[in-house]
Amino acid sequence: MDEDEVGNRDGGDDCGDDSGWEKHPAKKGKTLDCDWVARSPKKRCKKKNKGGTKASKACACACA
Repeated sequence: MDEDEVGNRDGGDDCGDDSGWEKHPAKKGKTLDCDWVARSPKKRCKKKNKGGTKASKACACACA
């Protein structure tokens, strides 16, 4: 899903998720990215990646 599709899903807002943000370690080959955060934002927006960046900052659309 690209940024335009994310914006359209959320009512057309021009927010952007960082396509490079991932929570590590991922288990069993799963990708824990902003799409993953969007599936359970209340629980996952406070998660940090290896670099210490919170999902709430990197995945603004997912956490909006």
